[in-house]
Amino acid sequence: MRKYALASAVLATVAGAFGYVLRWSELSRAFEPDTGLPFAGAASTRALIFYTLFVLAAALAVSIVVRKRFSAAPTYRGAFAPANTTYLVFSGLICAALLASAFVVFARSRGTDIARGQTAVAAFTAVSGLSIFGLAFEAYRGRDFKASLLYTVVPELFLTFWLLLLYRRNQTNPVRLLYVFQCLAVAASALAFYFTTSYVYGRPAPARVVFTHSAAIFLLAVASADPLPAEQRAVFLSLLVFFAVSLARFVQNLTPRYPRPPRHLKGRKPETEPEPEPED
Repeated sequence: MRKYALASAVLATVAGAFGYVLRWSELSRAFEPDTGLPFAGAASTRALIFYTLFVLAAALAVSIVVRKRFSAAPTYRGAFAPANTTYLVFSGLICAALLASAFVVFARSRGTDIARGQTAVAAFTAVSGLSIFGLAFEAYRGRDFKASLLYTVVPELFLTFWLLLLYRRNQTNPVRLLYVFQCLAVAASALAFYFTTSYVYGRPAPARVVFTHSAAIFLLAVASADPLPAEQRAVFLSLLVFFAVSLARFVQNLTPRYPRPPRHLKGRKPETEPEPEPED
């Protein structure tokens, strides 16, 4: 599964990179510079919508194939198994990036009218980074501690809270195209963490993991083209890298439901044991 693991992560990232270009083109051409209102029937907007639907449909098709042909281990360590310290170091880097973003959010929000909400975002971001590292550390040690149940829930709560803040901040904005990809990216990330949590609770769902991780990678890349604060873009890109590596690890650890026979046995009929000779 090694070649499929690398291909799944690379294709999702490449699709996201092309979506980033389309989103950047849309933001620079499909909106009036003075009012921010969209041009009716802009070609870049239609291209981005159709491309998004195509990528999501492709991810859904791949997830259906995974469901029919492959199975996954029922535990987080078996499905995302960090076989060496590489995954642990990677999780530490993601944790460090989220902690740095949390510090910047907290520092910028002090003394402002939105300080309370942004302080909560900073706290959730920091704890989510620590949870990602804690989950990888527990899996690396090969033990199923109850703390893992908490580690997987925290990022979901953070992303759900962030989604509510995005909606509240833009609920009076009549131009949904200006913020819709941010909401979709956060929602897809929350679902990706949710189906990752299912492995900690022993309820595997391989097709949903593949679909939600692929969708999250793509939508996080597209949303990164929006005019975001640097710390928010850093969170999006950190989550994108995390989901890409997790998807590659997950696909690599899938096992075929019907293993193929060795090459030297292909096309041969199974040999049958000779019938015993009748006794005298």
